[in-house]
Amino acid sequence: MAADQHPNPERYWTHRRRGYYYGMAWAFGQTPIWLLVAVLNPAALEALGPVIGWSYGISGTLIVSYYGGNMAQEVAKARWGRQ
Repeated sequence: MAADQHPNPERYWTHRRRGYYYGMAWAFGQTPIWLLVAVLNPAALEALGPVIGWSYGISGTLIVSYYGGNMAQEVAKARWGRQ
């Protein structure tokens, strides 16, 4: 690859979109799960605090990476004329 060429940002488009959808589904889907755990055993919810934080964190990371991938694609289109 020449130094003035940018890698094709559309190469992993399907994977980025799928990751975004999984991240959104899990972010919405886990909330009722944690609410059910809180109702059934409040002490368990306190112990699971770090797990819950990491779980929402990875969902957010997947969502943000999707938007980052879209931005990279738009930059490549503007700078190198990729379609």
